Amino acid sequence: MDDEQIRSILSPYDLDDDTLEYALSMLSDDPNDSDVRESVQALIEGSIDDDEHPDVDIDELCTRLWTCLDGDDTTTLQQEEEEHTTRLLSTARSMKQDAVDSEIAGFGLHTAEHGSEN
Repeated sequence: MDDEQIRSILSPYDLDDDTLEYALSMLSDDPNDSDVRESVQALIEGSIDDDEHPDVDIDELCTRLWTCLDGDDTTTLQQEEEEHTTRLLSTARSMKQDAVDSEIAGFGLHTAEHGSEN
């Protein structure tokens, strides 16, 4: 989670520092928890002054926040997929090497058997 990105999304709405810090701390505990997101959305909605920001769409604002948070999850997911692919390739390479080693050993036994028959 990038606190600076979240701060930049919320900064135009004049949230006080305590409210912003509280929202960030809630999101840092479990940013994907739907209850946490609902609480943060309610906190933001209650903290934005309607007189100063009459056109703010809280749902749209929070969607931007969730997209920012989910962007980090996407990066993590991509890293996990890359690690999984690397493990699969490593396993496949190991299995191929084992097969080659078995073939070589098999040829060696076969050759030795023929050599002893002569």
